[in-house]
Amino acid sequence: MLCKTDTTKQITVFYDGSCSFCSTCVNLIKRFDRRKHININTLQSAELAILFKKLSSIPPADTVLLLYNEKLYEKSDAILKIISLIGFPLNILSIFYIVPRKYRDKLYDIIAKNRYMFAGKNNTCAIQSQDRDS
Repeated sequence: MLCKTDTTKQITVFYDGSCSFCSTCVNLIKRFDRRKHININTLQSAELAILFKKLSSIPPADTVLLLYNEKLYEKSDAILKIISLIGFPLNILSIFYIVPRKYRDKLYDIIAKNRYMFAGKNNTCAIQSQDRDS
């Protein structure tokens, strides 16, 4: 039986808008999200600030976040949930849920710590700039 995503639910990915590596990953999400049901926003957005104000918390600056069905996912859980929501063929990678979270998050933290080294830093949000050009 195929599992279908409920497209009436709000799905938003929050990422570091000044990170080129992160922007490249978001472009992959947009490319493979054939149903166009995943919203993209930055960690620097007003929407996220309002959400964290309601939670009486400070949003992290170095992790991807996924808001899905009113639940907030972060780090490797966010990545794997995004992959599962995108669908075939990327959802095959959700097999990595079998790896314990502490190991997945350790790898995530290493990549996050070095993300600017991998691809550099943007002065402006590349994704939002591309959307305005379209």
